[in-house]
Amino acid sequence: MLKLSHPYSSLRSQSRVVFRRTEHGFSLLESLVAGVLLASVLTAVGRMTVTALTTSRHQAERARIEAAINDNIQLLQMQDSYLQFEKMTKQEQETHCNEPLISLQKHLQAKAPSPVVRGSSQKITRNFEILGSNSQDILVVTYKFFAPGGSPKGSHKKPHQEDPIELRRIELNPNFSAACFSTEAL
Repeated sequence: MLKLSHPYSSLRSQSRVVFRRTEHGFSLLESLVAGVLLASVLTAVGRMTVTALTTSRHQAERARIEAAINDNIQLLQMQDSYLQFEKMTKQEQETHCNEPLISLQKHLQAKAPSPVVRGSSQKITRNFEILGSNSQDILVVTYKFFAPGGSPKGSHKKPHQEDPIELRRIELNPNFSAACFSTEAL
């Protein structure tokens, strides 16, 4: 007996096969492409995260250094204002007026210690330099430290090369020195 098949029966069987193929998931090639794309994206995000964390750490370190220097500058200015001519004995007045910058430097070194950065091994060096030429009594205080975060923009730091040195300077004139000079006739 000859069995006639319905014209749509072959389409039904083909649609079942196609449906069954899609039930099994992604092919190996599709999975590999998706994995490579995912790995690339995660690598880029990871690098950005590490860079952001490093930059944040360097900025926090710089903020601590700048705060320590600013605190020390305020301490120097306060100690300069405490060294008052009126509160000195006659002998101290004479000594301080003969060498105002050396007197101020000794006073500041005794009363205001060098700045220390809390929570860091970073060292800040403080130096005093006397500029007493042309009747300008100026004491220059220089703070020197290594810049956190490496090289400034535009330069390429070699591996294991030291960070660049940064300087902060302040000029002080002894407050008491104005009282050393008299306009009275001798």
